[in-house]
Amino acid sequence: MSKRTILILLGFAFLFSYRFVFAGLIINEVMYDLKDSDTDREWIELYNNGNTDFIIKGGTSGTDSLRVYEKKSSGAEYNRTFATGTNSAIIPGEYIIVAQNELGFKNDYPNYSGKILIVSAMDLTNTSQTLGLRFGSSGDIWSLVTYNSSQGANGDGNSLQLISGLWKVALPTPGKENETINPPPPSSGGEENNNNSTQNILEPKTKIVEIPKIKTKIMAKTLVFTGIPIEFKANATGYSNEPLFYGKYFWNFGDGDSKETKANDTAKFMHTFFYEGEYTVALEYYQNFYSDNPDAFDKITIKVVPADISISKVGDEKDFFVEISNNTNYNADLSKWILSSNQKSFTLPKNMILEPKKKIILSPKITNFSISDKDTLKLANSQWETVFDYASPIIIEPVKILAKNSIPIKISMAEPAEVEMPASISASLGGPIDNLEATAVKSDTAAGNNLMYEIVFFAFLGISASAAYFVRIRNRKSVLGTAGNDFKIIDE
Repeated sequence: MSKRTILILLGFAFLFSYRFVFAGLIINEVMYDLKDSDTDREWIELYNNGNTDFIIKGGTSGTDSLRVYEKKSSGAEYNRTFATGTNSAIIPGEYIIVAQNELGFKNDYPNYSGKILIVSAMDLTNTSQTLGLRFGSSGDIWSLVTYNSSQGANGDGNSLQLISGLWKVALPTPGKENETINPPPPSSGGEENNNNSTQNILEPKTKIVEIPKIKTKIMAKTLVFTGIPIEFKANATGYSNEPLFYGKYFWNFGDGDSKETKANDTAKFMHTFFYEGEYTVALEYYQNFYSDNPDAFDKITIKVVPADISISKVGDEKDFFVEISNNTNYNADLSKWILSSNQKSFTLPKNMILEPKKKIILSPKITNFSISDKDTLKLANSQWETVFDYASPIIIEPVKILAKNSIPIKISMAEPAEVEMPASISASLGGPIDNLEATAVKSDTAAGNNLMYEIVFFAFLGISASAAYFVRIRNRKSVLGTAGNDFKIIDE
């Protein structure tokens, strides 16, 4: 045997003795739900166990586009692409979630703050299915996992997790390292056992060693309604994961508002977003109350949508039920909301979730309301802020004078006019105003005309007087000249 061959064999022995592992992106956790057809609850967790970034592109059909490979029990195969515009780098040691609906996933896991990538047509509800990853529609498939209903995770709240090279059923850990369970020891003897031993050697095994550090965490819902207060709470942990109750928190809610709280104040507080949109809430933790440099930082994105929860219908005196409708496209948490009238009130129990475009009918045998409560019936949130008033379901816009619906006022110049006022103007003046005479308008017009007549009259008098004066002077001169011709002076 040549030295070269010996060196090659020794190299292979060396590599296998240290359990050489192919590093890269793998499927680390699967949540499928056989008891609920809502695909919002289905997701896959991917993990980068390599030492370089893994780029995921979406909406392309090239061979460099990552796909989620699905093979149904009936034999149908699918290559699911990521949403158009996806361009995400998964760094070494990072976990990401692949889901069909981001808001649906966050409703189940509000504290998850990692990346969520969307694969819109993903379907994990079959009783038997194989999942994997591949590039393009014909590339090699890796990280295969096959599950079926006998493995659990079928609506009981558990997920399938890759733990020490084996798939186990455990509580979901999205964005975190899976629970550590020692695999069963291999049985002795047999060719089959030798094959299993070889498979265990080649199975990718990674262990993340996290550097101890101080951490802080925001605890709040990530989907809320405009104008309705939501609860916020924070916690901080030390190097040994021990709770920290000293120092301070600084909150920035992303809407121009901020708040500073003490770390030893563990009570929840409320904040209200008044406009729809997405807000980034940032939290800083300071061990030293007077420090300017935070020791830990956390942030979450909160989506704020218009609140459109209404009392859509009520019953009659025989059966005075109350129907509440969720007119939004999102789940509405009505826990501790209050139905009230001038006579009584009823508080909805906790975990009262009303799904999008759905209704709930409350019996009078539960609420104790009657037909006498109809005119004062209101729906308020858990902070006793009115959300819907059944007596005034329509929002009244402010009256705009001279708007397109205003009525022009016509006044006759011949006689005192009766002015018919618009209802909006009459109301703003404190009540109905009947038979308003336009006397002042008529008087003003007459006064203007009389003044003109008087000016003409006085001008005429002036001209007449001047003419009479000049005529009189001329006549006087004529008379004097004639009188001088009546006599003659004679010299004697």
